[in-house]
Amino acid sequence: MAAASVHSYIEEKTNESRDIIDNIYTNKILYTEILYLMENGYNKHLEYKMNKLFESQDNKYNGFENYFNSCLLRDAGMTGISIYSIKQDEAFVYSLNCGVVFPKDGYVINAIGKFNNSFESLRILPSHNAHYLRNSNRKNVFSMAYIVKEKFTSNNLGFIVIDYAVDSIKNKLSASAKEYHVGITVFTPQGGIIYDLLGKPEYHNLFSDLKNNNTSSAIHKNNMIHTITSGSVGIVTAAVLPRQSVFSHSSVFTKTIFFIACIFIIAILVFTAFSIKRFSTRIASLVHGTKIIKQGNLSYRIDAAKNGDELSEIAVSFNDMCEDLKNYIDRAYVSEINQKNAQIKELQAQINPHFLYNTLESIRMRILAGENKEAGDMIYLLSKYYRSTVKEKMVINIWEEIRHAKMYVELHNIRSSYVVFVKFNIEEELSDYGILKHTLQPLIENYICHGINMEREDNLLNINVYKNEKDIFISLEDNGNGISKEKLDDIKENLERGSNNTQSGIGIKNVHDRIVLFFGEGYGLTIKSSTGQGTSITIRIPAIPKEEMEVYVQSFHRG
Repeated sequence: MAAASVHSYIEEKTNESRDIIDNIYTNKILYTEILYLMENGYNKHLEYKMNKLFESQDNKYNGFENYFNSCLLRDAGMTGISIYSIKQDEAFVYSLNCGVVFPKDGYVINAIGKFNNSFESLRILPSHNAHYLRNSNRKNVFSMAYIVKEKFTSNNLGFIVIDYAVDSIKNKLSASAKEYHVGITVFTPQGGIIYDLLGKPEYHNLFSDLKNNNTSSAIHKNNMIHTITSGSVGIVTAAVLPRQSVFSHSSVFTKTIFFIACIFIIAILVFTAFSIKRFSTRIASLVHGTKIIKQGNLSYRIDAAKNGDELSEIAVSFNDMCEDLKNYIDRAYVSEINQKNAQIKELQAQINPHFLYNTLESIRMRILAGENKEAGDMIYLLSKYYRSTVKEKMVINIWEEIRHAKMYVELHNIRSSYVVFVKFNIEEELSDYGILKHTLQPLIENYICHGINMEREDNLLNINVYKNEKDIFISLEDNGNGISKEKLDDIKENLERGSNNTQSGIGIKNVHDRIVLFFGEGYGLTIKSSTGQGTSITIRIPAIPKEEMEVYVQSFHRG
């Protein structure tokens, strides 16, 4: 039992260290930062970390130091994690009780150097002094050393060393093992001593005989020896029990065995009845919990007893599964929000500045022609229009959006040789409802550029705003050129599939995509048209007051 508990602890630390290294290799941020530290040294690493911190939107950067800190807090037996680089003269050491930069440990360098030609993915180093701890906290440690390679070239860049306190092994020995004076020695695959509680140097020579046996028991000089050899990492654990300790306790066992047998018969009946009742109660708790979770409440947790039986394992596993699923959903939601925010920024960046360029050119020509009053009016309207355009607000009320659209039309009519007639019809109670900024202007611009019939003088665009149940509809109807069936199908396909194959549909698609990104499918634009019969575009948005829509859009934008 003593050998199994100690051996199990060493293998547990081995698996834990492997998980730490696997997480580093699979986490691009951690792996990239460690490679940068190995390549450039600690001072450059500080600049790298500060740059990453400033680049983040929330002024947070979870680098490998935070990850190392969580590992140390999670395992009290872990004393430190060190990064050794082939190119650097110093080692980066992270411990709860020390600084960050220390000279390289000569013992670690020499121990790893002996196996340089046959360095495997894991090398267990024997017990040695932790050089980075202060004298008051100085501890003997054993280490798990992992080589760090560049992914593509497989060049050795250095290694990561994870130290565990030797004293933590002693804590795994039970009271009975101490009472029987059980001695323990743990050997590395090369014969170095990780832990020694035998107290007799002659047992150290048993390593060459022990490592070839998977599990064995033997008598050696009136002592019972039990050994366990790990097949995965090759460590050998030897436990020695003095024979006289067994005989001294045998009489006590003989006297108590009969008494225990009698009590057991009585207790088993009481225990069986109690266990059946308790088992039934716990089964009912599991069933109740699964029903609640099945209804979609992933925050509910099933009570798990601490006795570690099968029902407890089921409850713990089920709770862990729900937690993992909840975390996955949260990560997927954040990822989707970030992706949509990037799409929103891209759509807003597509506001075509050609109108500004053309207007400025018209102003220049008016000034050259001496039409200073018209040029002044155009500059005044242009400044008012772009003053509202450059504001960072993403949501305005419908009346403000109509006012911006009117300024755009008025500015166009001043600078253009032909006049555009646009009529607005909105019920007063709908004025304070929210709408995404730049919803109408791209559609009016699209009508001016592509919909007006230059052969007639009564071109008219009617814009009506009305409410139907929980949604607001804005219809734009013109009597212009209309759209051919082939081109209309192309524009509808662009809206539905997210492609953008037609130049004339960019403004329409921009408005549609922004509405869908914020409010989801079912909202956006629908288009009806035929050649020579004009075009009808209907915008559908939720009927939400401006203030509420601002809160919603801002929370959406922040993710």
